[in-house]
Amino acid sequence: EILRLIGTYTNSTLGWDEDPVAKDLVVHLYRYLGEVKREMCSLSCERTAIFDNSNFRSAVMGYLYETETTIQEFGPINCWDVSGVTDMAGLFARERFNEDIGCWDTSNVVTMKSMFHGVNFNQDITAWDVSSVTDFTDTFRASLFNQDIRSWDVSNVTSFYRTFLSSKFNHDLTQWDVSFSVDMRQ
Repeated sequence: EILRLIGTYTNSTLGWDEDPVAKDLVVHLYRYLGEVKREMCSLSCERTAIFDNSNFRSAVMGYLYETETTIQEFGPINCWDVSGVTDMAGLFARERFNEDIGCWDTSNVVTMKSMFHGVNFNQDITAWDVSSVTDFTDTFRASLFNQDIRSWDVSNVTSFYRTFLSSKFNHDLTQWDVSFSVDMRQ
């Protein structure tokens, strides 16, 4: 798809910012880079513990308040297998957390509501697969998060209510497909 779009764009007289084909190309390139990063994560990190909704939240709380003990039990937080987790609502809300979790497999997560609300978190999570997420309400509200996440597939999200309210976020998200969203209120 990327090669087809490049061929189409090279025949265009419009600039990158005006040409819909060029914009589509940028989206595909960012998604591809996200896939590459996910592959790199799997090579750089041996998954140490497998989590689902029943044990994940308590492990995160353990990491936040008894970091060394939790690392001894489950390994580094970035290497945790969270592919079985569907609910990350409020996970780090109002906590002190700014660790690298960019290698998490978030492909099955349905809600990230308030996940980083009021948190100093500002790590690269570009490679996250958020295609199953339906609720981004307050996700980065009042946080320091300011990373480029334009490659995210947010086409299933129904609520972006206050997602970036009072946050430091300042990136272009015009490539996001938000046509399915019901609540875009600030």
